[in-house]
Formats: sequence, structure tokens, C-alpha cells
Amino acid sequence: MNGYGKLAETTADDVIVAKLQTYKSVGLITAVTLRAEIGRFDRCRSGKQ
Repeated sequence: MNGYGKLAETTADDVIVAKLQTYKSVGLITAVTLRAEIGRFDRCRSGKQ
């Protein structure tokens, strides 16, 4: 594993974290941080918000 065992285990079923990790240069820590800070991405009408 990558040293983030508990975090990876906790977010293993999170579809949004998995989707974020498909972007270039977005790893587990970045994906989890974005998920925690933004929460629901669909609450923003556009990327500018």
C-alpha cells in the first residue's frame, strides 16, 4: 500500500474520491482534501463558483 492505509480503507467506497483520483496529479490526499472542503460538488452551478 502507499502508507495511507487507514485513509485508503476509510475512503475505499467513496465514488467521488475515486473519480477525483483519475485526474492527472490528484492522489489520495488531494482527492480526500477536495472532498472534505467542497463536500457536494453538485451544489455549485458552474466551475467559477
